Amino acid sequence: MIPFKDDYFVQFITIILLTLGAIGFPVLIELKEFLSNKARTYKFHFSLFTKLTSVTFFSLIVGGTILIYLLEINGFFKGKNWHESFFYSLFMSSNTRSGGLATMNVSDFTEPTLLLLSILMFIGASPSSVGEESGQLHWPS
Repeated sequence: MIPFKDDYFVQFITIILLTLGAIGFPVLIELKEFLSNKARTYKFHFSLFTKLTSVTFFSLIVGGTILIYLLEINGFFKGKNWHESFFYSLFMSSNTRSGGLATMNVSDFTEPTLLLLSILMFIGASPSSVGEESGQLHWPS
């Protein structure tokens, strides 16, 4: 994705698509039910799984974005605009957990940032999501 490093539209669409794939099918099903039953009279309640998954998922994205930005402010992001640094941070934070895409050479990051990215990759995507199967070992039958 390096050719799209300055195309924020492509990066934003990629973030949205990878987030939808990584948040998990149960969360997406409940969200669809909530949006389709919005006009009905009964009060809709999200399950504990959806609440916990959503809060954890988005906390890791926001926390990862902030930490990547702070760790690289005097490193890779030195001399870059704030919006360029923000999108690099957001893209790396959201994609290390599910897609593994990058818009820059990751080897230019400092070691603490690489450790953070490794931790985010280890945590991975949400349960019952598209990203869940990527780390599991499957034995041939």
